[in-house]
Amino acid sequence: MTYLSGNQRLLVKAIADEGIVAQPQSNDFIQKHELPSASSVKKALSSLMEKDVVYRTADGYIIYDRFFDLWLKRL
Repeated sequence: MTYLSGNQRLLVKAIADEGIVAQPQSNDFIQKHELPSASSVKKALSSLMEKDVVYRTADGYIIYDRFFDLWLKRL
């Protein structure tokens, strides 16, 4: 995870904890996981999608790599 910024690390861990996130920029999600502002989450999410770390499904955002997802949940 060294190639991820601090905000990206926080967001990817939060998504892994939830399993699937329909609205990662919602106030509830941001407050629950102590994330930065919605604009910072949006920027981090965009970057994570470009790096193929996060994938958008019809139900929401998930961690693309299943093994990475399992590893993150153990942290």
